[in-house]
Amino acid sequence: MKDFLRVKGTIEAKNLKVVLRALGFDPSNEEILNLVKGLGKENESIETTRIDFQEFLEIMIFKMVRSMRESDNILGTKGFSRRYR
Repeated sequence: MKDFLRVKGTIEAKNLKVVLRALGFDPSNEEILNLVKGLGKENESIETTRIDFQEFLEIMIFKMVRSMRESDNILGTKGFSRRYR
């Protein structure tokens, strides 16, 4: 992980996919681009953009909420279908 922290407290956006995969997510290249654009950095190159800790937290909150919603939907559907067969 040291390689990603070249400037204290930031990571290069191009390494965001590696960091998220290490945390158990599997984002596509398109999703990474959308996450970076969502930070208001749509005019910057993915190769040169840096993400600070606060921006990383925003991405993680988004990813975790989305993951929880998907889990709830899956569990809710299974519970519903078992009850009303």
